[in-house]
Amino acid sequence: AGSERQLAQMSSGQVLLVDASQSASNLTQQMNLSKERGLRDLLFNPDNPPLLQDCVVQISSLPFDVLPNGRPIRTMEHLTAERLSPLLDQLGSRYRFVVIDGDAVYSAADTLVISTQVDGVVFVVRAEDTRWEVAQAAVQRLTQAGAKVVGSVFNRRKYYMPKWLYKNL
Repeated sequence: AGSERQLAQMSSGQVLLVDASQSASNLTQQMNLSKERGLRDLLFNPDNPPLLQDCVVQISSLPFDVLPNGRPIRTMEHLTAERLSPLLDQLGSRYRFVVIDGDAVYSAADTLVISTQVDGVVFVVRAEDTRWEVAQAAVQRLTQAGAKVVGSVFNRRKYYMPKWLYKNL
C-alpha cells in the first residue's frame, strides 16, 4: 500500500485500490475485509448486483479507498473484457487513479484480461526470488496479450548492509 498512499497524497485522496487477486493472502484478507462485498460481487452477480458505493470501503487510517475482492461467488464464468470494461469506466469516472492489485501472470487467467483493459501495467518482481528469465517471459506474455507495461518494481528487497551505509554510498 505504499504507492497508493503516495498517489492519494498527490491527488487529494482520489485513489481507489482494487483487489483483483484470488490468492489466499490477497489484500482483502490482509485488511480483514473478506466479509465485504467487492469486485467479484460487481462482476459476477447479474441477478442482484450491488451498488458500487456499497462495495467501496473507506478506512480512516488510509488516504485512499479500497474495493475488496468480494465474497466467494460460485460461478463457472470467467472474467472477460466485455464484463470488466464498463466497471473500469465507472471507476475511472469517480477516481483520478485506480490501482489494481492482481495475481501473478502465470497463476491466473484474469491477470491477462485485466492487463489489457488498463492504461498501464507496473510489473512487480519479488527480489531474489523471481528468476530473470521468468520475469522476462511474463513481461513478454503481457505485451503479446496487448498490455502496456510501463515499468517494474522490486519488492521484498533485502538490505545486507545497514541502511545508513546505503545512504552514504
